[in-house]
Amino acid sequence: ISIFAIASRIVHLTEREVEAERIEGRHRLLESELEAERIFVEKAKEIRHDQRHHDRIVLEYLDEGNIEEARRYLGAHGDSVESDRLQSWCGNQLVDAQLRIACRSCLGRGIAFTADIRLGESFVMDDADFVSVMGNLLENAIHAAEGTESPSVAVFSRVMDDKLLLEIKNSAADHISLSEGTGLGSVKRILSQHDGLLLQDSSDGFVISRVIIPLGD
Repeated sequence: ISIFAIASRIVHLTEREVEAERIEGRHRLLESELEAERIFVEKAKEIRHDQRHHDRIVLEYLDEGNIEEARRYLGAHGDSVESDRLQSWCGNQLVDAQLRIACRSCLGRGIAFTADIRLGESFVMDDADFVSVMGNLLENAIHAAEGTESPSVAVFSRVMDDKLLLEIKNSAADHISLSEGTGLGSVKRILSQHDGLLLQDSSDGFVISRVIIPLGD
């Protein structure tokens, strides 16, 4: 075996190890987010249980004619409930968890993040596969958007014409190379298993990544 062949094999193995570490890291993040959701659900149960106590306090203020104090208490209690609310975009547990991770990553980097997701009832691929595809593309989008003049990442998904469309649009530098994004090989492998397609375009300071997956009969 030539030295070149050995070196090539080492590089290939290193790339696979790096990709495996990235996947493992993303899985740990998702597990952490799902655990946070479990804790949130338990806390929500406690809040419902305590609501009767809050109701009694408000009624006492109203019985005493202390409307301003009742209003102040309701405002403070409402702010507390609002701050503890777990953000949800589509109702799918794994997808929402991945979006929350991306949202926090964007906020920490000063990147505007929006998501408009409607998966519909005919979800055509395993949740974990879809999250892996979306997670890889979001990671690339956030990396590309960071440092741009008006950094932004927008996620859009709809069922249209018997196809599931996932679109991620992000700000990017003019010279960005679409072939250099990490995890694109994994994205294409997963999509090939579902007869899906990845299309990417760069223009006017933005990159648009579109995933198209045909719906089953």
